[in-house]
Amino acid sequence: MLEGYFDAAYADNRDQKSTGGYTFMYYGSLISWASKVQRVIALSTAEAEYMAGTESAREVLWLRNLLREVGETVKGATRIFGGNTGSNAIAKNSQFHPRTKHIEIRERFINALVEAGEIQIIYIPTDKMLTD
Repeated sequence: MLEGYFDAAYADNRDQKSTGGYTFMYYGSLISWASKVQRVIALSTAEAEYMAGTESAREVLWLRNLLREVGETVKGATRIFGGNTGSNAIAKNSQFHPRTKHIEIRERFINALVEAGEIQIIYIPTDKMLTD
């Protein structure tokens, strides 16, 4: 079973950009991970986490396609665990809200995958977060 974890460290660089990352496990074994400084300055912790979630969603699509190519059956949504309830809520609800209007359209990619049933965003407490 494929599952992932995403996290971000808000404004942790000199230029105030956040660092986001993800980890993916396949039947309990690490198969993919990344950590990098985000390309834009997030205006909140939730936005930084949301951007990390979007990057993990892109990786999910690539991994699911790779698994299909090697003959693995990929059924249902891939579970992705995020530790910020605000970013998880934004990912699950793509409706416009004045508090999220500043988030770039490209980051809304994750909403489309949730709505299509490709991924499922689940809250996980910080002490259980593998990406830390």
